Amino acid sequence: MDVKLKGRHFLSTEDWANQELETLFTLAAELKAAKKEGRPTPLLSDKTLYMIFFDASTRTRNSFETGMTQLGGHAIYLSPDKMQISHGENARDTAKVLSRYGEGIAIRHCAFGEGNAYLREVARNSDVPVLNMQCDVHPPCQILADYFTIREKFGHTRGLKLGVAWTSAPNYVRPLSVPQSLVLMMPRFGIDVTLAYPPEFRLMPEIEECDSITLDPHKGMFLPYGTGCLLVRDPENLKRAHSMDAEYLHDVRARESANFSDLSPELSRDFRGLRIWLPLVLHGAEAFRDAIEEKLMLTRWAYDQLRQDSRFEILDEPQLSVIAFRLKGKEADADARSEDLQRRVNARGRVFLSSTRLDGRYVIRLCVLSFRTHMDRVREAVETIKAEADLAGAATPDR
Repeated sequence: MDVKLKGRHFLSTEDWANQELETLFTLAAELKAAKKEGRPTPLLSDKTLYMIFFDASTRTRNSFETGMTQLGGHAIYLSPDKMQISHGENARDTAKVLSRYGEGIAIRHCAFGEGNAYLREVARNSDVPVLNMQCDVHPPCQILADYFTIREKFGHTRGLKLGVAWTSAPNYVRPLSVPQSLVLMMPRFGIDVTLAYPPEFRLMPEIEECDSITLDPHKGMFLPYGTGCLLVRDPENLKRAHSMDAEYLHDVRARESANFSDLSPELSRDFRGLRIWLPLVLHGAEAFRDAIEEKLMLTRWAYDQLRQDSRFEILDEPQLSVIAFRLKGKEADADARSEDLQRRVNARGRVFLSSTRLDGRYVIRLCVLSFRTHMDRVREAVETIKAEADLAGAATPDR
């Protein structure tokens, strides 16, 4: 499948599918070989990258500037104290100004609780790609380089074990974004990561302190409703929540086998997890991984197609395999026409669009959910949406 990356923000490896990251690795290998052989690679000729450094840097600044030079472009170093940021300019205004002048914005902002939020606000308001050089949550470019180096040295990554020690130097506390991104990305490519660190240094709670994971697989694994799995670190927590005791249950308690009525509210002892385990055994995790990757790529393709059509307003970057969009125009009129567009598309009986309301506005949802959905059906869905938009009178939206 073609991978279209032009115009994409790069804020976290979590925002990109494995196949998209593989495209980056392939291109990196080609550029590295060209550099070694002395072949010029002016892919960004006459392009400008604005680099905003809230935090001083040696390696990040020089690697980005060198990369832009090797690609034929120009990188401009900026620091907040030399910008209107120091006088209170917000992220939105900075994004609007810089995206009018150049072709890219890169930001390094490691202040905890501020950096990632600032980058995402710039990305929401920028008309050009925004790159995360490092923030308080992720350093995606560094993690890509780490993985690329491992693959260069070993030739493969599945089954490898990676040990990471994270602590502080006498005058420098290493940011938690690095170990967080390592433990998030490396397992996606088959690397088992062990992170060692002192108890005084903690990862973000949502990464470190997860005590349970619930899996609702009717979308992500294309399984029927009523299928589910709950993985818990401490089963005793479930027993305290759901078990009960009485004199007539003593015989049951004496048995060594699991009593599932102690672990869930279902006294019928339904084993929902079996319906997840069996497909994985029959088909293997790789089959599900490939299918999910395909759906993410199909969603990105549809998103790019709709984003390039001036009649549509895209509410946000795709969230997994969901795109939220609507027709442009004045609020009440846009609501009515968007609802009519959804009705027209669904009436054809070829694809089904759902809807919701965000901040009171009518929004259409395109969701790629079925393992039987491939490029032919997604292309048909996009073509149908565009054709019915014409019939809905959306060719010249009010601005």
